[in-house]
Formats: sequence, C-alpha cells, structure tokens
Amino acid sequence: MSAIESTTNQSCVFADNMSEVSVLARSGVFRPELLSEGGDSMREQLDIWANSDNMSIYIEWVPDQMTEQSATELFQLYGKVSSIHFKTSQTLKGKKRSAYVNFIWWNRDEQGEVHEVIDEMAQVYPGYYPVKYETFADKRGTIPKTFELKCRVNKSKSTVSDKPKPTPIVQETRPPVLRRQTNQKQPATGPPPIRTNQVSIDSRVAFLEKENEALWREITILKGALFNKIR
Repeated sequence: MSAIESTTNQSCVFADNMSEVSVLARSGVFRPELLSEGGDSMREQLDIWANSDNMSIYIEWVPDQMTEQSATELFQLYGKVSSIHFKTSQTLKGKKRSAYVNFIWWNRDEQGEVHEVIDEMAQVYPGYYPVKYETFADKRGTIPKTFELKCRVNKSKSTVSDKPKPTPIVQETRPPVLRRQTNQKQPATGPPPIRTNQVSIDSRVAFLEKENEALWREITILKGALFNKIR
C-alpha cells in the first residue's frame, strides 16, 4: 500500500469518526455539568451544544445601546432567536450589564453544518469568542460605535431578566371634591350676632324708663304737698 493510499484511508476513517461523533452529538442530551471535567467529556458536550437545538449563548458585557431588537438582529445570523435576557449586576468597578441569547435552533448550510462562529465558539470554550456589534447614526445625532462582545457557550437557557415584575393594581380612593371658594359670605349657622348699636339703644331705653318712673313719683309727691297746702 502506497503512502498516498494510506493517508487517504486514514482521512476517510477520520471523516467517518467525525461524522459518527456529529450524529451522536445531535442525538445526545447536553449535560453542562460535564463541561467542568475537561478532556473528552467536555469536548463531547461542546459538540452536543454546537449540534443541538434549544441552546444559549452568554455575553459577558453588553453596552447600554443594545436592545432586544438590535441583539436579535445581530444573532439571528447564527440561528432562530427565541428570547433575549439582560442582567445588571454590581461589581467592584460598578454596574455591569450582561446578556443571554436563547435559540430555538442553529442555522445550517446545505451540508447541515452550523455557522462557523458557533463551531469556533465551542472550540475556544471556556474562553470567549469575540463578536462585533455596531451602532449606527440616527436622527438624534448618535455617533456610530463598534463594540466587541465576549460570547461564550452558556450552560443552560437563562430565565433571568431585568424586566420589572408587573405592579399589582391598587384601587385608588378619590380625594374629596373641594368646592371653589368665592368672596360671597356664607350664611351663619348659629344665633344672629348682637350688634353694638342695638345694645346701646336698649340700655338707653331702660335708663329713660327708670328716669320716667322717678319723675312720676316726684310729681305725685309735689301734687300731694300742694293739695295739703291749699286746704
């Protein structure tokens, strides 16, 4: 057997083995706990991750400019995106915003192979694979920027999100209706007030009545004295 035939046969065996691994990977179940074991177990699980559906990518840091829509537009090149979850955590350097991109399936070419980015992301694990993210100018005068996202194999789908929980509806009590105040005087509810001039008149009348009684007594006395003198 020539050297060329030997090399060709070895290549065919290697290709058959890779094909068998790919088939086994697609039929296997992703077990993320085996990634920490390293060696063949880790490589097998990474191959399953790269050739299975319902997988996820973890992004160590994302800029504030990234939204769910822009993240979906960026990563839909690699597969069918089902959801995007952003998470904000506190670090010694301040707040850090990370993200999880969940896929329904990977996009495949005519030969059934996934995108090279997904394949290379699995190969560099536990390291990060760089993915460029560009922003564009808009009407508000935003300056275009280019960011490098550090993407890595995510062990499982993320359900963590910064979206606030819906606030329970609380029935509000209406405040009392305040009537508009006017300059018109409101009618008094108690007894009518006593006027000062009325008090002085009543006192004067009482005083005059007493004087009148004294005068009548004096007149009566004078009449009696005059009657006795005439007699």
